[in-house]
Formats: sequence, structure tokens, C-alpha cells
Amino acid sequence: MTIKFEHGKVIFRKEEGKNMIYFFKDGRDYGRASDLPKNFGNYWFKVFKDASKRNDNLESTLDYFWLDWIAYNEDFDSYSDIYKDINNIRPHYTVDQWERIVKEAKSRKP
Repeated sequence: MTIKFEHGKVIFRKEEGKNMIYFFKDGRDYGRASDLPKNFGNYWFKVFKDASKRNDNLESTLDYFWLDWIAYNEDFDSYSDIYKDINNIRPHYTVDQWERIVKEAKSRKP
């Protein structure tokens, strides 16, 4: 299933039994996420679809997706790097705050 934005598209596909999301912006490959859990992928399908209908900027929606996906994978170092790229500052979370972010990402449902 393809969701089109003004300057890009998001493709949700199942390959070799794995749920995949491909991102394209201005005709270029903008990355992919592989082996997503069904509920997590369905949740983000709805988010991207709604953002497309509102003519939201694909890049800002992608920023939120990557932060959520990295939290799902419990990788604080990568989360911190991307957060800094987006906000120009590193996140300062307590262990409890980080655990809440991870728990929320893992409980995504459509």
C-alpha cells in the first residue's frame, strides 16, 4: 500500500514474512524500517495516511516515526542522535521517563 505526499511517498509492504516500510522523498530513497510488529505498523499506517490527507509535511511525520521506532527498539543512543538532529539539543530523560517512552512505543495499536 502506498501513501502519497506532495514531495514523497511511504510504501507499506510485506516481504518474506516481514512487515516493511519504505520512504521516498523528492524521488530519492529516504530509508526503510524492517520487521515491524503488525500493531506498530498498522498504527503508523494510520498516522501517515491521516498526515497525507491533511497535506502535512512528510519529513516532520518521518521524524516522529523514527523516534518512535528507535524507542520501540530501546536504542537510546540512536534516539538521542536523531532527537538532536531534529531539535538541536540532546534529550535529558530520567530512566523512568525513557522507560515510559519505550513502553508507549511498544503498546502502539491502530
